Amino acid sequence: MMVNYVLSRPGYAEAKESTVLTGVIGRLLDFSFAAVDTTTITLTHCIHDLVSHPPSLYADRILEQARAVLAGNNGVWTTQALSSLPLLDSFIKESQRLHPVGQLLSQRKVLDPKGVTLQPSEGFGGAKPVHLPFGTVTQMPLHGIHMDEGVYEDARTFRGFRFAEDRVASSQPSDRFMSFGHGKHACPGRHLALVVVKLFLLEFLERFEYREVERPRDWQLGFMFNAVPDMKTNIWIRPRREEVEVEA
Repeated sequence: MMVNYVLSRPGYAEAKESTVLTGVIGRLLDFSFAAVDTTTITLTHCIHDLVSHPPSLYADRILEQARAVLAGNNGVWTTQALSSLPLLDSFIKESQRLHPVGQLLSQRKVLDPKGVTLQPSEGFGGAKPVHLPFGTVTQMPLHGIHMDEGVYEDARTFRGFRFAEDRVASSQPSDRFMSFGHGKHACPGRHLALVVVKLFLLEFLERFEYREVERPRDWQLGFMFNAVPDMKTNIWIRPRREEVEVEA
């Protein structure tokens, strides 16, 4: 699909084969770069949120649910099985809410020569429409929305199972949760990214145990408004020890 998209871009149909090949490789590298850093940042924040709480609070309960789902799926992780883990799904979503990949997302530019007039949302009594002239660039105040007490109760507190009863998948953007952007231009790789994050966390929980540590410093503003975790953080993990029953 991505190759077809690249080849459909203006100029590729008439270009030389070597030029087309170079262009395709370059575009795919761009896509890969965009996927690797954001997924890594998300996964790192999830690990930090896990190890900063006692295992009994989140890790053990997530693992218990995962083992039950896996046993009922013949020991194989499928897309459907991974979608049947509300505790893990909620934990990842809450981590993304408090530690999004950036403060601002979903950059848009007004292309209509007449501009665009935005109507106020419901619940904002007295608010007036806002007109955006042609060429105006806008972005969503992601961090502000996620930290708004009017949107989330106790918004600045990490509650890993906040979304456990939520029927909306964490891959589904909304006007309350925008870690993957919003609208038709939301992150096209979000479904795959969540599969990668879930599989990694499940493997981590199944194979390792950790020592609880204080939550590392909150995110630092990185390049292009990315929320980069503290890279100097140390965590302590070790392989899980198998429990062997000994008869008296």
